[in-house]
Amino acid sequence: MSHPSLGLPQFVTSRHSADAARRLREAAPRLAARALEVALDADPTLRDRYDETGLRERLHDAELLVERVALSVGQDDPLPAREYADWTATTYRRKRVPMDDLISLCRGLQAALPGVLAPGE
Repeated sequence: MSHPSLGLPQFVTSRHSADAARRLREAAPRLAARALEVALDADPTLRDRYDETGLRERLHDAELLVERVALSVGQDDPLPAREYADWTATTYRRKRVPMDDLISLCRGLQAALPGVLAPGE
């Protein structure tokens, strides 16, 4: 990963990818809500496993995921999203949240992204 103190060059973002990342960040609450809706439709047991607070936590998780995807889009590099998935695995395990729930949120986000990004972005 690029880091100035390591002597590696800064990430160069194109104007196009920076615009796409900006649109993702602006739409983050809407995208996260849609991702959670899709996840709940795909797996109705989520409503049974989580109370209102738990669903709000999953909504927050989806917003954080949108931010990492925006970072990846802005840098034109999948590394930030991949790192986020690696980092959150232990947190989910500690909170006793199944990784399948994060996967459901990812699939929901994948379904919601075409509303913000054009094909090829």
